[in-house]
Amino acid sequence: MTRPEEQGPRGRRTTEEVYDRLRALILENRIAPGERLNIDALARDFGVSQTPIREAVRQLEGDQLVVKSPGKGYRTTSLLDLRQLRELFEFRLLVEVWAARSAAVNRLGNPSRKMGAEITAFESVMGGAGVGRAGAGGSGVDGSGVDSAGVEDSGAGSTGVGDSGVDGSEAGGAAVNGSGTDASGADGSEVGGAGTGGSGDIRHELVRHDMCFHGHILEALDNEAVRKAYEQTHSHLHTFRLYAADADGRATVAEHRRIRDAIERCDPDGAEEAMRAHLTAAFDRFAQAFDERGPQLRSPAVPRMYAGGPASGAVDG
Repeated sequence: MTRPEEQGPRGRRTTEEVYDRLRALILENRIAPGERLNIDALARDFGVSQTPIREAVRQLEGDQLVVKSPGKGYRTTSLLDLRQLRELFEFRLLVEVWAARSAAVNRLGNPSRKMGAEITAFESVMGGAGVGRAGAGGSGVDGSGVDSAGVEDSGAGSTGVGDSGVDGSEAGGAAVNGSGTDASGADGSEVGGAGTGGSGDIRHELVRHDMCFHGHILEALDNEAVRKAYEQTHSHLHTFRLYAADADGRATVAEHRRIRDAIERCDPDGAEEAMRAHLTAAFDRFAQAFDERGPQLRSPAVPRMYAGGPASGAVDG
């Protein structure tokens, strides 16, 4: 196994690179939900000082992928449960159905060209990556979406990059990642190495595409309050950790194209319908991570304040 420090000079690995690689490990659950992060072990595994590790971890805390506990250091956040997933998608239905409708009547700032370019770019990635193998490995810890890692220090240990952690515990990240990685390296410094990047995984490109595509619609609103509220949910990152139900992205791209086409032809009703159908289907895909089946996703009615179409008229009187 090639260790990270063999890949380049120690000082050249930037905080951004460390952040990208750590985020990939968390999204793939190679660092398990609820697992404590060992800053020193991560620095050894990545071949850097502790400074870029700490800076990257603080960024991940802002992404709500890492949380700091007083006296215990940093720990990866738990996976969403079914209720949290439903609440997240109900919020998205409130915001994004309105955003799609508004974008469709915004003839001057219509985002369809950017949306189409994003779809084309991702389809190129899909073709180059070979989507038939994109589902390998999954993105759930055990396929169920259940946080199977021990939350307390005694069972889970802490992790460098799937290392055995401090105190010599062997139950760190690699033991639960389901990727076939050998959790050897008794001193907690050898494991992780070459498998830490994940940049070639089609699922990482899918989450990037999804964020960009929906971001273009929200940008067209020219409403900072809505955009910031949406971004603070980090919805794409948290749902990505649950389940790779559309691992190759084909269903997502087809749904995105229908949204884009409706916005391009300035069809607010069609854009609203396509966005609602997309979010409902996406929720159903991610909900496959759970054994139980809760209440159906609640889809709000379109308020009369929405722009365009019959629903946009002024209130009577």
